[in-house]
Amino acid sequence: LAIVNVVTGVFCTTAMESAAADKEIATMKQLKKKNAQLEDLRNAFEEIVDAESNTVNIGDFEKAMRSDKFRHFLESMSISTEDISTLFTIMDSDQSGLIDLEEFVQGCLQLHGPAKSLQLAKMSFENKITRQAMKSMATSLMEVRAQLDRMSRKALLPRKRRSQLRQPVCSI
Repeated sequence: LAIVNVVTGVFCTTAMESAAADKEIATMKQLKKKNAQLEDLRNAFEEIVDAESNTVNIGDFEKAMRSDKFRHFLESMSISTEDISTLFTIMDSDQSGLIDLEEFVQGCLQLHGPAKSLQLAKMSFENKITRQAMKSMATSLMEVRAQLDRMSRKALLPRKRRSQLRQPVCSI
């Protein structure tokens, strides 16, 4: 029985060491894959960028989308190329009308593949905050309207009284 316990202990230790090594290898592979993806994105951007400004405008982007190579590259990352204008707007995070390398890379990484749970949660949270702000604005707007109505009635009331006083009284 003691021999079986020793063999089992050695087996478990070896299995745990092997699992730890597998995790390290998987992490290194993932890091290498991410670095290769970043390099591919930089290269794709370099093919469409205006050399003088190091940026891409909507015209450059539309022209690049007519290139099968660029379009297929984005589609290989599961980025839809159907709505070029929306895609450009999403990537143009500073709303300057130009995309630089950082915006292009970040936009592609954000749009890469299916929506992630964190992205969906963020959108849901932002939607909730926006709804609360709109509800607050609607309430404030109703209060302002009520105040304006009261002020309007007060302003009209003295005029009515004055005009009634000035009207001649019918005498019989």
